[in-house]
Amino acid sequence: MARFSTKLYKSNNCTLTIYKSTPNKKVLLLSSKHKYVKIEEKGKCIPETIAFYNNTKVGVHMTDQMTRKYSTKSKSNRWPVQVFFNILELAAINASILYKQTLEKGYRDKNIYFSWQSGRLATEYRDIHEQEKMESMATTSADPTTISERRKSNWILQKK
Repeated sequence: MARFSTKLYKSNNCTLTIYKSTPNKKVLLLSSKHKYVKIEEKGKCIPETIAFYNNTKVGVHMTDQMTRKYSTKSKSNRWPVQVFFNILELAAINASILYKQTLEKGYRDKNIYFSWQSGRLATEYRDIHEQEKMESMATTSADPTTISERRKSNWILQKK
């Protein structure tokens, strides 16, 4: 297969696109979205499915590159263990993408972000605590018995 060439295979409502981007690597992409695939006429002749995937999934080889660089896999012949490690790697990649997105939104310094969050939580807790305190004071002030009478009644109940 020549470089920058494409092969297409169709089955029912799926299209398999095979695109040779580098001399040693072919990209295979199965799509149920694209029934008819357009191919660029100039440059690298990228198929529409590959271009769509690149635009929406941050590059075709990004996941492969990140899993190779930060691998959690260990040698095992048991398939459930391999599936677990693959899920773990994808979760790590998703976490790193979400972390980068939060940095882009302005949370550059994690200490500032966490101090902001803890300050917000502290004010919520203080407000709830003050509200409960006010409610308890309202119920005790409405009670006709005095504190000394309550103490006497508790002491008498304990003696019996």
